[in-house]
Amino acid sequence: MINDRKVGLAPLTLVEVSPPELVGLAESVGFDFVGLRVSPSVPGETVYPMLPGSPMLKETVRRLLDSPVGVVDIDVFALHPDTKASDFLLALESGAELGATHCAVVDGGCERSHFTETFGELAEVAQSFGITPVVEPITYRGVNSIRAAAEVSAVHDNTAMLIDSLHFFRFGGKFEELAQLPASKLPFFQLCDAPLEPPTEIPDGLVAPMNQSTGGSPLQFEARAMRLLPGTGELPLEKLVRAMPDGLPISVETPLVIEIQRFGVQAFAERVFKAIKHFLVGMESE
Repeated sequence: MINDRKVGLAPLTLVEVSPPELVGLAESVGFDFVGLRVSPSVPGETVYPMLPGSPMLKETVRRLLDSPVGVVDIDVFALHPDTKASDFLLALESGAELGATHCAVVDGGCERSHFTETFGELAEVAQSFGITPVVEPITYRGVNSIRAAAEVSAVHDNTAMLIDSLHFFRFGGKFEELAQLPASKLPFFQLCDAPLEPPTEIPDGLVAPMNQSTGGSPLQFEARAMRLLPGTGELPLEKLVRAMPDGLPISVETPLVIEIQRFGVQAFAERVFKAIKHFLVGMESE
């Protein structure tokens, strides 16, 4: 059943909330799992002190032990031209302490051959921590299609792919491409809504939280700070959800700074949970 899927809160949705607070927030609202940010997505981004031995990591682990909420993924591992797999050893150790099963990996601007090689090395290293790297194709990155992500993930058995609804529709993903992917390569997916047409400008007065740079790109700003709650936009999300393997967990990734500023963190999290539940119930009744 569609409505039986586990739903989680992606770290980018409320990236301004620290990992231990996010666990408590997710539990209070009703989410089944969370993703937690332990690495920056771009240079200069504000980073939470979540390395092994840090008080924040210990507090997050403590809260998880007292909570029904689990951790599906840690993010985000951005592979840059000078990145080595060993650069993520401490983050992987933190992920293992948190009980994470996956780490999200994105292209930080390197050649495809370097990305693929480093991704494969990361998959080998991560395997010893019980973590599987998932490559996320992103509209404005080098790995920006289902085909490219599938080719990269073929480098090692301990790999998978992370499909994000916003990027899937923005880079023109095809449902036929999804149908060709092995179910084992799709451990969970991220869901949000958006207008059919991509933005052409960044609204005045809005900035991405945690010092996330968007490089003046409307597409990047939309992805990091202007997504819509499921069912409130124009994307054919029902078709995407039905194209995914049965029962695949949904991580809701809906950073929407204008509503967070308006309603506050707690109320916004409640709105996100109600939106995904309403969306799934609506699909079930169709």
